[in-house]
Parts: sequence; structure tokens; C-alpha cells
Amino acid sequence: MLRSRFFTFSGALLIVVGLSLYAVADDNITKTFSEPLGDVKAAEVQIELGLAEIDVAPGPKDELASISAQFNPEYTEPVLDVERDGDNAYIMIEAKEIKKRRGLASKDVDDEYSITLNPDIPIQLRAEFGVCETDVDLSGMTIERLVLESGVSETDVVLSAPNQTRARLVRIETGVSEFNSEGFGYLHFDRLEFDGGVGASVLDFQGYQGDGIVEISVGLGDLNIIIPDNVGVRLYYEKSFLASVDLKRFDRVGNDSYESEDYDKKEHHLEIDLEVGLGAVDFKWK
Repeated sequence: MLRSRFFTFSGALLIVVGLSLYAVADDNITKTFSEPLGDVKAAEVQIELGLAEIDVAPGPKDELASISAQFNPEYTEPVLDVERDGDNAYIMIEAKEIKKRRGLASKDVDDEYSITLNPDIPIQLRAEFGVCETDVDLSGMTIERLVLESGVSETDVVLSAPNQTRARLVRIETGVSEFNSEGFGYLHFDRLEFDGGVGASVLDFQGYQGDGIVEISVGLGDLNIIIPDNVGVRLYYEKSFLASVDLKRFDRVGNDSYESEDYDKKEHHLEIDLEVGLGAVDFKWK
């Protein structure tokens, strides 16, 4: 059984996987890391990356995880650490700082990380992104828990095929960021928590099945929420003159509660608790 929190390594053997060095371009070099699946049946994965372009995607079925990293070794060193405990694995992916980049603007950094994870074993994934451009493809994976935290970044999350299990919890926290999603409903989450800071975001619930709870907090920014036609929405929202929320497709059923048209006739349902500071929220139906 997986531990309740990520990456407690005490008393366990830490395995640092092999790597191959295969290219040098300007000041950057490229390294690849890979770890075979072996007997692993479930994994906890933590990714901590800062100044970089990052891609996360499903990988080969016989691999647990892999990285292809292009980076300047004067400043950083990518690491893929794997701890095996029976048929569970605990994976840390990070860039260790060698030297601070003094006076170097983010636009001058061209570090790139391409990460793949096994699509068929249950994964609890936590990712912390700093100043990044990030593409996360979770199509057809087996995500049990997902936590994404971004600082000053642009993050795109795409699912073109359903999650192989229900995600018990999905939590998204953005700073000064742009967050876009496509087919996010394919995660089939039981609970989603979205905390939007400053910036524009899209929550696309197309593909959703079942019944779920959604908590949304919007600070200063715009949020577009895309709802499939076969999903009914019960919305809890206290109106504020500082915020703009599109309620055209909702009927008021209580003091601060609303239901979408034909709510009871829909096959699937989302219960959304919405808090908005200085921002605008639009619901789009597809």
C-alpha cells in the first residue's frame, strides 16, 4: 500500500538510474535517463523543475519512467531517482542547482525536459513548476491522484483518451500563470480543487463521467469552464459586484445555489462551489 505522502526515503535503498550522454550544442548538453518497469505495480511521482520547457507524456509499457534533458551543466544537473519498495516505486525528477544564474533572464534559458511515465500502473503524480512552459499529456494513463502547482508559467494539460481509473483527487494551483486544459474531464475525478491566482484559465470537462465535486477559487483573472451537454451542474455561488459570472444556462434553486437546465435528466453530474475575487467566469456548453 502506498504511503500517504510523497517521498519519505528514510531507511530505504535509493537507486540512481544510468544515463547516456549523446549530444552537445553550444553550452547545453543532452542526457537521457530511463528506468525499466520490472515488478512495479504502482508509483508515486514527484517532479520539481524551474526554468525550462517541459513535456510530460505516456511512455513505453516496459518502462517505469524516462527523461531526455537538454541543459547547461554549468548551472543545473537533471536527476531521476527511483526507490523500489516491493512492488511500489517512489520517483523523484528534479534539476539540481550547480550554480545560480546571475543576471540571466528566463528568455535566455533554453533548458528542455521530456519526461515519460508508464501509462498502465496506478500513479500518484505531484508536479511543481517554476518559470516554465509546460505540456502535460495524460491521455490513457492511470492517474489516481494529481497535484499541479505552477508559479510564473504557461501550462497545458491534455487528455485525448480516458484515464484508466477514477482520479480520487485533482488539485491545481496557479500563480501568475496561464492554465489551459483539453479533455480534462477524462480524468473522471471524484474531487477537483482549482485555485487560480492571476491569469487566464480553461477547465474543459469534456469526457467527464460519474458524479464529482469541484471547488474553484479565482483571484484576479478569467476562467472559461466547458461543460459537456450530458453533464448536469449544481452551482453554489455568492454574487459579488466585483466579479462577472455567466449564469444564463442556470436556474436559481436557492439563495446562492443554481442548477443547469434539465439537471435531473442528465447522465452525469458535477457539484461546483465557486468563489471569485476580481475576475470573470464563463460557462460554455458543448
